[in-house]
Amino acid sequence: NGLLGTAHQSMLHIKDAYGKDYIPNSKLSKDEVNARYGLKKEWYSGVVAELPMISVNADELVIVKAKSVDSKKKIKNALKQYQKNLMENMHQYPANQLKVQASKVYVKGNYVCFFVLGSIDSKTEQKSDEKVIQQAVHKHVQSYRRQDHPYLRYVHDAS
Repeated sequence: NGLLGTAHQSMLHIKDAYGKDYIPNSKLSKDEVNARYGLKKEWYSGVVAELPMISVNADELVIVKAKSVDSKKKIKNALKQYQKNLMENMHQYPANQLKVQASKVYVKGNYVCFFVLGSIDSKTEQKSDEKVIQQAVHKHVQSYRRQDHPYLRYVHDAS
C-alpha cells in the first residue's frame, strides 16, 4: 500500500536497508522542513526528514506524502531545487561531492522522496571525474537492488 504505508515506516525500512551506512540521526520539525526544503505544511499529510547531527556529513533523507497531484508537483520541484542548490554549493565540503551528485529525488504514488544516502569507497572518492562518479552511483544502486530491500520496489526515479 503506497510506499510501505507511511513515511515513518518507509524511513525505518530505509534505515534497515542502509544499515551502518545510514548516518542521519536528527529529525526535523515541520517548520525546519519548510525552512530547509521550502515545503509548505498545506502541501502534505505526512513528512519525515532526517539529517546527521554533524553538519559536515551530506546524508539526508526526506519522505513526504503529498495531499494532491498539484502539491506532489510542488514538493518534487522544491526538492529538485534543493538538490540543485546542494550540487552548486558542495564546494564547502568537497568530500561530499560524490554523495551529493549521487542524490536522488523519487516519486511513487502520493510520495516524494529525497535521498542523499550510502557510502562511497575512498578509492572512488579520490578519482572524482564524471565517469567514475556515474559508475560508483550505478554500482551503489545495483548493490541495494540485489539485496531486494522492500522500498526499492515501491519507488522509481522521478526524472
